Amino acid sequence: MPDKKAYYQLPAGPEPASTFPLPVPFPASPETETVEIEYPSSDGQPMAENDKQAHAMVDLFLPLLTRYAEADNVYVGLDLLIYYQRGNNLRRVAPDVFVIRGVPKRSRDTYKIWEEGKPPDFVLEVATPGTADDNAGDKMELYARLGVREYWLYDPQGGLHEPRLQGFALVGAKYRRLRGRKRAGVTLAVGSRVLDLELRFEGDRLRLWDSAAKEYLLTLEEEKAARQQAESEREEEKAARQQAEAAREQAEIRAEAAEQRVAELEAALKAARQPREPPD
Repeated sequence: MPDKKAYYQLPAGPEPASTFPLPVPFPASPETETVEIEYPSSDGQPMAENDKQAHAMVDLFLPLLTRYAEADNVYVGLDLLIYYQRGNNLRRVAPDVFVIRGVPKRSRDTYKIWEEGKPPDFVLEVATPGTADDNAGDKMELYARLGVREYWLYDPQGGLHEPRLQGFALVGAKYRRLRGRKRAGVTLAVGSRVLDLELRFEGDRLRLWDSAAKEYLLTLEEEKAARQQAESEREEEKAARQQAEAAREQAEIRAEAAEQRVAELEAALKAARQPREPPD
């Protein structure tokens, strides 16, 4: 069960919709009846504008990918083009990090909402000077219209969003701010109901906290360190087993030698006790 002290509260109002509200808010273009439309997997834009954005995206994407690795019906995406109007390949958006529940886990070049049957449940956009205004404006409106249950804004460098971390839950057709834990007016953590995780600052780094397990999801560096530690422990255990086996073999050799010596002594003692025959 999740920790009841998780630092988030949904705003007053009905629960966010758990499924995509049909019909699709962007009906198919009439051109689909007569023209075959291609949906490219690239829009020609870089995945990230700078290192801070790239590192922030990877820091959140990889732990989520690991968390849901065994879940067949959860898809975790990174900067993948999502098309939301059949027949119009300009109606697209590429969330920085997103999670979709209830769809098959498989490799995708693009994600078409009308084929998959639902939009993302969780979307997080990492702010850069060139994207911050759009993330907090038109994109937010678009995601609400698509039915994305939770929308998040994260500013890794500061000065673009205040507070730097903002979470929103879809209530009806509008997003309402999730309340987080603060200290001295600074947001430290906000909980996600969709992920059942807390987005928490550790120093200046945004991380994912599992309240039930009371631990952070491991970053790429931590995963690597954990694998190396596990391998080192396996090697140490192997060496210890080998040493124990060698010690056991030596002990058996010594035991056999001792038994042989005892047998020799017993034979000598028996021989010494035998009566001597008188000389002729």
